Amino acid sequence: MTCSACAAKVQKGLSAVPGVIHAQVDLKSKKATVLVEIPRFDEKALLSAVEKAGYQGKMLK
Repeated sequence: MTCSACAAKVQKGLSAVPGVIHAQVDLKSKKATVLVEIPRFDEKALLSAVEKAGYQGKMLK
């Protein structure tokens, strides 16, 4: 990600995933923090949302 519009695109995609309560993307660190509802949480759906925005992602726990 190189600009705030890129970060906003990823954040919007993550926010649209079922079970996501809040998503925030930090452009400087190139990381996203996502608050999810545990029973509805789908790791693959989050990664897919990042990929659909044009980026690669991985889960950090």
